[in-house]
Amino acid sequence: MEAESGGGSVPTDMAFVDFVASLLSVDSELLNQKLTSRVMKSGMGSKGSVYDVPFSPIQ
Repeated sequence: MEAESGGGSVPTDMAFVDFVASLLSVDSELLNQKLTSRVMKSGMGSKGSVYDVPFSPIQ
């Protein structure tokens, strides 16, 4: 992984992500998203919000 200018991180070699995705029979873009971000929920019930927060390079 390497750092992005916005504070997130991206894989240095997408071929590796593509290979692992093929082994797991999942979409490589979805795997990349799950490896580089987390879902945060705030509030409860219908008043809550859901955010996709990118991991920092340290995480």
